[in-house]
Formats: sequence, structure tokens, C-alpha cells
Amino acid sequence: MLDEVLKNIENKSDFKKLEKQVNNLRKMIIIQFICLILIAISLISIIGNDTTLSMNTFDMILSVSGLLAILIFFLISKLINRNKARFKTNYYDIIMLPIIRKVNSNWTYSDENNMPEIIRDFIVSGFYESNIDEVFNEKSIRGKINIDINIIIHQINSIDIIGYGQHTKLKNIFNGILAVVETNIDKKFNLSIEGNNGFVKIYSTLNDIKIKNLAETFCKNTLLDFDLVIRNGKIYFRIFSGNRFKEHIFKKLIDKHTLENYYLTLNFMQEISNEIIRITYN
Repeated sequence: MLDEVLKNIENKSDFKKLEKQVNNLRKMIIIQFICLILIAISLISIIGNDTTLSMNTFDMILSVSGLLAILIFFLISKLINRNKARFKTNYYDIIMLPIIRKVNSNWTYSDENNMPEIIRDFIVSGFYESNIDEVFNEKSIRGKINIDINIIIHQINSIDIIGYGQHTKLKNIFNGILAVVETNIDKKFNLSIEGNNGFVKIYSTLNDIKIKNLAETFCKNTLLDFDLVIRNGKIYFRIFSGNRFKEHIFKKLIDKHTLENYYLTLNFMQEISNEIIRITYN
């Protein structure tokens, strides 16, 4: 399915640079972890000396090593944060973008981070009744599924803040893909599809076997839970993908199974949206 695309990615010089970049990041994170261990050992040594009122040469070496470890820790933390941001951008541009373009050549990543728009779509979709206090968004995908219809695909993590002060708790509401197809379907049509544990339930005034087949095939091939609804003439998707489609520093850059599921997810949203639009417009 993606063999040719992935082969082309691996043969590019940019991919070799990305491999070098992620290897450097891994080394820096390991050094950062070693610094934390040295800092912890030094603190234990200092606390021990406070009780014994004595310090031998070994303890002094540990203390100096701890101070150096603190300095290195802060310096390398800045490097890691800077390189993480660069790695994330390069990962999406080099690995994910060709897969997106295989689904639809006019889709692309957007650096626009319109949080009010995302929160509005999240609430209007009707997927959740509770309030949303925080939404964290990765790069969004924007494009058209046909000449007139726009689609926006967000990778989001939303939380609800419960309680006040010392009793505050964070409740994870949703982590995955929220997508909106900006069409204008007549309000007389309603559609709700739930995919859960490989099984699909459809509640609809639309009697179309292709919609059912597309939903069942996606659910079976990816094993991803999802919801699809029509609200206010728009099509909303909620895909429970978690963090599996995000970059991971300590995992393989190209995980064929994950990337194929990513392709199937994007392609599913496009195909079923086109089918819904075709039926309702006709």
C-alpha cells in the first residue's frame, strides 16, 4: 500500500539527516538522564554530610560533580527543547507529508493554530457535554476533498480541570484526531456512526450500503474506535488514535504498520465524506 512511498522517503538525503538528528536527540536525553542521577547522588551525599559533620575527598568530588551535572543539565535541556521542535517539524515534512499527499495531493500541514476555532468545532460536534478547559493541538491538516468542500484535521489533546486550589484534578477528555468537513448538508439528513472494538453501529436516515462498508472496513483494518456525525450541515469525525500518529524520539522513524493506519484513517475520512456528500446532494 505504502511500500513505494516509504521507499522514496528512505532514499532521500533529508531522511538521512533526520536519522542523524534523532540519534543526536537520543544521546542528549541519555546525558540529561545521567546528569539527573549524578545530581541525586550528590544531594544524598550533602544530606549525609550534614548529619556526620565531615566530608571526605570522595564526597567533595561528588559535590563538585553534582554542580557540574546541574550546569550541564540546564544547558542540554535548552538544546533538547530546540532540537525537539526542529525534529517535530522535519518529521512531519519528511515522513508524514508524502503520506498525506498520497491521500490527496492538495492537502498540507498548516501552522495556523486557531484554538477558538478548534474548541468551537469540538463543542459543536456534540461529542462531549462537559466543558473543555484546555486543548493542545499539533499541526493541523487543511485541504479540499473536492472542488468546493474544505476539510480540517486536528491532532488534539483536550483536558477538563476539576475542582479548585489544592483539590484541582486534570481529567483527560480526548486524545486523537478531530476532523471537520465544511459542507452544507440539508438538515433533514442525519447520520451517526460509532465504531467500537471492530464493530460498527449506524443510526441514519441515509440508506447506503457503501457508507456501511467503508465504516466496517476501516474499523476492521485499523482497529481504531471512531465516531462520525452530521451536525449543522457539517461532518465531524472523532478518531481515538491517541499519540500513535505523533513523532516518537525513541521509536523507529518509519513504522510501516502505524503509517499505513495513518494513511487508512485519512483516506477513510475523505472517501466516506465524498459518499455522504454525493448522496445528500443528489
